[in-house]
Amino acid sequence: MWFIAWLLLLPHLVFAQNPEERKWMAHATELFGQKEYAGAIDCYKAALEENPDSVAAYQGLGLAHVQLKEYDKAFDAFEEALFINPDYAEAHYGMGIVCPLAKRDKKRAIAHFQTYLRLVPNASDAGKVRGWIQQLTMEGTVHRDEAMVSYYNQGVDASNRGDYEQAIDFYTQAIARNTHDAANHHALGLAYVRLGRTREAAAEFEETLKINTRHVESHYDLGVVYPLLSEFDKAIFHYEQYLKMQPNAPDTAQVRAWIVRLKGMAEDKETVEEKMERLR
Repeated sequence: MWFIAWLLLLPHLVFAQNPEERKWMAHATELFGQKEYAGAIDCYKAALEENPDSVAAYQGLGLAHVQLKEYDKAFDAFEEALFINPDYAEAHYGMGIVCPLAKRDKKRAIAHFQTYLRLVPNASDAGKVRGWIQQLTMEGTVHRDEAMVSYYNQGVDASNRGDYEQAIDFYTQAIARNTHDAANHHALGLAYVRLGRTREAAAEFEETLKINTRHVESHYDLGVVYPLLSEFDKAIFHYEQYLKMQPNAPDTAQVRAWIVRLKGMAEDKETVEEKMERLR
């Protein structure tokens, strides 16, 4: 999902000022789409040599650095974009993502996300961004010690390697340090999903929602996992919550179709249970 989200934030070529800049921006976009981020960075820098005031090139540069987990460099690139154009919404979004990672500054991240929502009030991801703001606000009041952050980051690295058993171990240790951190529980739930441990995944997503009721990803994820447990009504509820929080999400039509299908499955289940009851 993150890769798709970043692609949507890539700058459009219409912002390029001259043919050479446009050429480098086109190459950069192509390489980014191929996940060749180092090459994309070189192309964005070449575009900036053609036009040092290119907000679009700084935006793309920041996104590429994020993909390489070079958060300090991403921060610098987004900051340059905002220096040139303080109302560049996509750069505010990027700053909201990288401020906690590069500067451990949640208040600053919240401010940038809020500015993004002010500039693009009808954005398709507005509900998700509001959820992040709430989560960052809550985390600002929660103690996040260095050991917990280290366990969480090691869990992310293990998940990225596909070693979900080890990821579960790290996330569990992070939760042992702080049981009230929504990010830890959600990440643990995702690792359980990868291993087919559906009931445990559902329990972690539910725990995430106890901590942060507007954690939109957990509502979506519960919509996915509850049908695997034949809990169709619960899946419908969480998908409906997802749509309330994300009314303009790009997958809205698909989620609505799933809800219709799940309602049919729920009715079939109820019919089977009634027949079983009569046989007892």
